[in-house]
Amino acid sequence: MSIIDNFADQNLSFEQAKANWQKEMARALGAKTDAKTLGLLTRKTQDGLVIGPITNIRQNPQIEGTPGHFPFVRGPISKPHSHQKWDIRQPVTTGEPERANRHALQELAGGASSLHLNIDPTAKSGIAIQELADLEMVLRDVDLAIAGLGFEPSVHSADLGGVMIAHLEQQKLDISKANIHFGFSPIGQSTKHSLNNNQLQNTLEEATQFASWNIDNAPHFTSLTLSSDLIHEAGGSAALELAWICAETVEYLKVLLAAGLSVDQAAGQMIASIAMDANLHLGIAKLRAARRVWANLLQNCGASETASCLNIQTSTSNRMLTRREPWVNILRISTAAFGSVLGGAQIVSTTPFTKFCGMPNELARRLARNSQLVLQEECAAGQVIDPSGGSHFHERMTDQLAHAAWKLFQQIEQQGGLLAALENRWLQKIIMEQQKQRQQKVQTRKQAMIGVSDFANLDETIAPTTDHNWQPKINTDRLQFPVSLPIKERVALARTGSVFANVTSDSRTTPNPFAPQRDAEQFELLRDAADSQPRLPAVFLASMGAVADSAPRAGFTRNLMAAGGLQISDNVTWETESALLDAFAQSGSKLAILCGPDALYAQSAENWAVKLKAGGADQVWIAGGPDLPHNSKLDRRFAAGCNAIELLQAAHACLGIKHV
Repeated sequence: MSIIDNFADQNLSFEQAKANWQKEMARALGAKTDAKTLGLLTRKTQDGLVIGPITNIRQNPQIEGTPGHFPFVRGPISKPHSHQKWDIRQPVTTGEPERANRHALQELAGGASSLHLNIDPTAKSGIAIQELADLEMVLRDVDLAIAGLGFEPSVHSADLGGVMIAHLEQQKLDISKANIHFGFSPIGQSTKHSLNNNQLQNTLEEATQFASWNIDNAPHFTSLTLSSDLIHEAGGSAALELAWICAETVEYLKVLLAAGLSVDQAAGQMIASIAMDANLHLGIAKLRAARRVWANLLQNCGASETASCLNIQTSTSNRMLTRREPWVNILRISTAAFGSVLGGAQIVSTTPFTKFCGMPNELARRLARNSQLVLQEECAAGQVIDPSGGSHFHERMTDQLAHAAWKLFQQIEQQGGLLAALENRWLQKIIMEQQKQRQQKVQTRKQAMIGVSDFANLDETIAPTTDHNWQPKINTDRLQFPVSLPIKERVALARTGSVFANVTSDSRTTPNPFAPQRDAEQFELLRDAADSQPRLPAVFLASMGAVADSAPRAGFTRNLMAAGGLQISDNVTWETESALLDAFAQSGSKLAILCGPDALYAQSAENWAVKLKAGGADQVWIAGGPDLPHNSKLDRRFAAGCNAIELLQAAHACLGIKHV
């Protein structure tokens, strides 16, 4: 009887079938116990949620609702849109306004349905918009009656909102046809930039004014961004992201309701900004769980069922992107976009794959946009509503994630709300602990980054970028927009040429636990240091026994050393011991690594270490094998699961590589 017959027999109960399956897995994996087998096949998320090797319908939670209906776990709509399955909202970040305009028109002509503008008056991280004339240049020939527009959260959101309304009035556009998101994120920006309490209160007041203006004047305008991507980019977990969305919503509801808005009106002004990475299935569950917890929150706040559907804009996770071997980013970005669509996001933004290499060129921007067009037009990804619905894994993970997020949200509320949790630094402690856990996974390569921490290509092809050295002229002699200004007066000042106000951070709170992090950065810094010394000798591979005996550990060692930018000598067999020592002397290396089977380690490793050091090695390491004895002549043992960053730093120090 085959293994399939053993556990697929319809006459067996599930418990019997599972026991048979465990027995077969234990035999296949060489495990002695079922518990060990399950341990080998079980993983945990950053929140400690268990991803088991087998899931069945009995473990599924009750599937809540239907697509397009409360609590919207299964999606925000009940049937696919006939034309545009989702809003392809592509980012425009080029500093020079005129160049940003060309990029915006290229995005729209190439298939994007809307634009996402990142504003930075200094042009360091976005478009250098300082006044109305700059915005007019960026939006020249952009038909806002057709193309949607969203702004990245910024400390300049109020100033930007004023010049945006002035632009709409000058264009005499029917704003009932426009779809614009102002991108206010008072709490998110206050947290990210360490703003003081007065600045936060001013921004909350300004955001409330624009929300009220939208409701009175522009039915398709929204004002507030729920910045869960801030938590994600800082290294936080999926459950903490969703808890942040709920806690931030509560704080904004307090302000908006006090200003006279209804719960439904306030909810309609919010869009959740959620970062998606290459963990496809967890990303799908995250979006489904986000709608569930938000709907539960809004229901408890008295909102109608229709208003309890969370509007989601997803963006490509920055923390997963690499500067080294950036071509792999194309796969990461495509996977993140795919998860966004399958999870039911209404708006999807994809980042150029060379974002951290330099200014993206036309190829990078086109590939980012086309990743969505392929999903929409060729893969038909938007044709099915809630494609993961009924999947044992996705339903269970959605349920676990929603409960974990709600528990964290309740803990934030027990602190007195999000602002209080930030003030007493409770939330900072949580995210710092999560950062530590994530960094440990990255450093031990349990969180792999292909092309960087694993399978690094020392001869990689440099990705093309474009040069752009343009610098804006900062207007210091012009009138700046005052804070907490009524919108009519702000628009009037925009017409006279007023410029954006300077915003300073509170240096007392640095370093900021919410600063963005990239997983690959530590490895990339090691690569940079190694590349700065082109005459660096290779690490010497002292293989023991036949090539076949040393090949597994030699391959592991080569892969690990490459993550730090270090070449390693070929895995060869020497006829005599003297030939090995001669080869080492000719290499000029100060670091030798023994690779071979355990049996030869026991016989000869200590003796080889002595002779290699006598031949000029400063240190001799060993790959795998048993732990080193106290008086060992070997300097270090490493194996799978070791801290790769510490190991590579030690290798750099031995080879004399200097770090700036």
